[in-house]
Amino acid sequence: MTNSEWQRPGSEPLTQELTFEQARLLAVLIEKAMTTPEQYPLTVNSLTMGCNQKTNRDPVTEFDEGVVMRALSTLRSKGLADQAPPSPGARSNRYVHKALETLHWDRRQQAVMAELILRGPQTPGELRGHAGRMTSLPDVTAVLAVLGELSAAQSPWVVMLPRSPGRREDRYAHLLCGPVNAAALKESEPASRAMPTAERESIGARVERLEHTVEQLAERLARLERGA
Repeated sequence: MTNSEWQRPGSEPLTQELTFEQARLLAVLIEKAMTTPEQYPLTVNSLTMGCNQKTNRDPVTEFDEGVVMRALSTLRSKGLADQAPPSPGARSNRYVHKALETLHWDRRQQAVMAELILRGPQTPGELRGHAGRMTSLPDVTAVLAVLGELSAAQSPWVVMLPRSPGRREDRYAHLLCGPVNAAALKESEPASRAMPTAERESIGARVERLEHTVEQLAERLARLERGA
């Protein structure tokens, strides 16, 4: 079986390609499992908030719960997500990803794939800074090793993009939603990418802490409202 087909016991082969919405949902589940494990598994409300974050996302989306529910249903049918066992006192269903069980991605591969899905094409250096918030990636060599593993599969999960004029580093993109149209990718980079790496990572760490705090407050408010 190749990576282009996922096979569960007693099921028909499943095609690899996901829609943008389904891929974003899978990446959010992976991200939150690593960055906020105390809030994982996720409710539909938490998933919606995670998809629509203003930070660590490119593009920023405005999914409603209907979009999230439909994408979640497809991910479950493909064996890429599932409902978590209910916990005592829980009033909402919670959901987990199945990237390890179905796709056989280890922790580093999950982090790199999640970042490519959440932010779009990136250089190995950018991936080290971004995916490093999820798991240990000590240097660019470690990132290149993960990218090599993902691209060496019979049906690759990532591809190195042709280097555009003026670019000094190679960029990589995920193939979870099918082949990449490199010509259609916007050439202009966010202004934040022009910052020195140390400054960018420092800002990113502060934003991550603030984002985490906001998510915790939102979850507490939701619990208070449910108990009212």
